[in-house]
Amino acid sequence: MQGFLWDVEADGLYLQSKKIWYIRLTSIDETRSIKIMPFKDGVDVAREQFLEWLHSFEDGCYIVAHNQIGFDVWAIWKLLDIVPRVGKQGKDWLDGKHVQYVDTFVLSMYLNPDSPKHSLEYLASGSEDEKMDYRAALVDAGVMVGNEPKGHEFTFWHPLMATYCDDDVKALAGVFRKLWAKAIEMYSDSWLHPSFRQMQKDYWLYSAQAYTGAKFHQERAKALIEHIEEKMAELKAQVDPELPPRPLKTAEMAFYKMPAKPFTKSGEMSAIMVKWLEKHSATIEEGVVKAYGLEVPLVAGEILPVKLPMEIEDNTELKDWFLANGWKPHEDFWNFKKDPLTGKPVRDDKGKFIKTTPKIQHQGQICPNLLKIEGEIPKKVVKFLSYRNRKGVVEGWLNNWRLPFDGRISAEISGYAPTSRVRHRTLVNCPKADIKVLLGAEMRDLWVVDDGYWFCGTDAAALENRTLASYTTKYDGGKFAQMNLEGDIHSFNAFAFFPHLLNEFDPNNPENKENPQFKPWRAKAKTGAYLLAFGRRSP
Repeated sequence: MQGFLWDVEADGLYLQSKKIWYIRLTSIDETRSIKIMPFKDGVDVAREQFLEWLHSFEDGCYIVAHNQIGFDVWAIWKLLDIVPRVGKQGKDWLDGKHVQYVDTFVLSMYLNPDSPKHSLEYLASGSEDEKMDYRAALVDAGVMVGNEPKGHEFTFWHPLMATYCDDDVKALAGVFRKLWAKAIEMYSDSWLHPSFRQMQKDYWLYSAQAYTGAKFHQERAKALIEHIEEKMAELKAQVDPELPPRPLKTAEMAFYKMPAKPFTKSGEMSAIMVKWLEKHSATIEEGVVKAYGLEVPLVAGEILPVKLPMEIEDNTELKDWFLANGWKPHEDFWNFKKDPLTGKPVRDDKGKFIKTTPKIQHQGQICPNLLKIEGEIPKKVVKFLSYRNRKGVVEGWLNNWRLPFDGRISAEISGYAPTSRVRHRTLVNCPKADIKVLLGAEMRDLWVVDDGYWFCGTDAAALENRTLASYTTKYDGGKFAQMNLEGDIHSFNAFAFFPHLLNEFDPNNPENKENPQFKPWRAKAKTGAYLLAFGRRSP
């Protein structure tokens, strides 16, 4: 197999990097290996060394690295002016040479999408060539204390970095052989087909998207947070006086706990008991403590049964109050018992998840059944929580690590699912600019472009179902396609999956999809439809 494995160590992440410390390149058959040190020998010499190595291999050779499409090839493009191309005209290129990238990070997600992790450290764990903990090695060597900021270890050169990089390439070799063997086992010798190449190109484009980022208006964001805090304060002032008193929280009990030794051996009141009485403006008469309008027997170590004013931020107590007032949490708004080893929900004998406590919020959404409780207080609480959710999102954007660097935020992905779909992070699920959506327009207005430019966005409507319809048409004469084009397939599926909805909603009402009581069922129906379409197995 013609090709090589390699790894790059730079002085920071791609955006901040200004120099490359070290590059290790080893042929796949391990008969050849070189090191390149651009910071020491200079960029021109390093570039010449790299290109001489690259062009010593035949066209179409394999270039193997872990997350090279997300970092390494970007680093040599930026700092050595060696230009990569991924998936151009169906092929990969480096310095104009036809190559075949095999990114083991992408390959791991491609072959083992359910794996808990896909890092080189995780994939190489348990092997003879486990990845070195470089930061810990520098601390052991006395070079670092250990409390320096994350990433500080790469801001300077140390000879241990060469060992670290060399060990990474050795670990990479073992991971590559293991993944390659699994690919052959699953798909035969010809496994390297367009779907994997497309996934690598996808990851290349997502990396480009992340590095480009989106410009963020920080002053508007700060002003919006002030506005949200004002609205939250208004709602709190309206709601708090209407809430009932609540029992003490665990953290508060110690303050109200009677001393373990209220009396001395002589029978006199102990000094600590005197201080406790003063602290609570309490008195004792004939063994009875009088405080906060209560009269309770003096018992060492007992806690005064004090009740404090409930506040709108008291999540647990608020849930109990809602339940007492008729709240029936929606099926999607529950915590479930989890396996301590896997972290996954546990099922009962009937295959259902075991419920523990209800949730007011789930994945940024407020339980719709809260609005069914009579009175204005629940509605105001829901609005307060919605404001708080929006505030948390904006604060997260303002605290993003990249903002101080160039005023932008990266539009990143966290990896691929078994369906090859991705999960976006950071710049994701921004509320739509609809008058019905709380602060939707204001939050969208935080994302800006330079003068003379416009933001352009698209969304493929019913993408999965339209694709599915192209396959089903020859079997059903286009009926499924017609349902997608002329109706709302997700609403239709909601009634199909959950027949009891026919007793609550009119299936012919096109407004169902915007009904807050119906929307959670429509969302669940999407999940069921996609499970069938993508062939999902049971957990």
